[in-house]
Amino acid sequence: QIGPVLTAELVKTLPPAPWIDPFQGTFADHVSVTLSHGYPIEDAEIRYSVDGGEVTRRSPLYSAPIEITSSTTLRTKTFVPGLAPSVDASHLYSKMPPPPPPPDVYLTDLTPLRATFVSHLTSRKDMSLADAPQSLAGKKYKRGLGSTSPSTVIYKLDPSYGAFVAMVGIDDSVLTLPRKSPYTEMASFHVYVKNEREELLLGESPMLVPGESWPINVKIPIACQEIRLVANGGMDWEFVNWANAGFLLDHTNEGGELLRKIGKAAPRLEGDSQ
Repeated sequence: QIGPVLTAELVKTLPPAPWIDPFQGTFADHVSVTLSHGYPIEDAEIRYSVDGGEVTRRSPLYSAPIEITSSTTLRTKTFVPGLAPSVDASHLYSKMPPPPPPPDVYLTDLTPLRATFVSHLTSRKDMSLADAPQSLAGKKYKRGLGSTSPSTVIYKLDPSYGAFVAMVGIDDSVLTLPRKSPYTEMASFHVYVKNEREELLLGESPMLVPGESWPINVKIPIACQEIRLVANGGMDWEFVNWANAGFLLDHTNEGGELLRKIGKAAPRLEGDSQ
């Protein structure tokens, strides 16, 4: 007696893209990056580029950790004889600027004009929303605005303010919680100023994950009335810090030259408070 006939459809798939480690994208001096597969793949080659260019079969062959010393986008693919290459995997690595000086006027000594936060949460002066001193990348800060991502906070600018400074990132308290996917625990930070005609993006951080921080030190053009601080990114809300945030006083006229150099106005993000 003959049993039932079993059929199956075999589909040739692409090889998996390489894994890029570390996932953290910021570094102070240099970073050593390794590329690998989660399991052995016969005759597989990993090729890469460190200038953001397209990866081809002529790109450098990976054989040892890659040393990166300046900001760049690393791209990589898996190549297997007889198969099309894998999809592209990429990661931005950003070299941190020098830390900013402490402000002359701390942000938490001022009252915001308007603010928008996620859910029922709000902000904390000189504390994190974890109800503890602010901590970024292992360093604690006595001053700063504890907030959420996403959030928007707007302050009035005094004509004497020459620059805005801060250390930003996700509060280290997240590192003590059960870990979620690293793709959800992310935040980026943006600094806008507004004059009578337009809103300008002065500076922004790369996308940051827990354990990272980023310095912000941007000059403020003359004739700007408001500054808007925005935190967003990731797939979930996070506790974030604008640590040591505030203003440097400027009695020169450098803001006028800066205003002439800035490009087009930055668009307002949907959902921000008016």
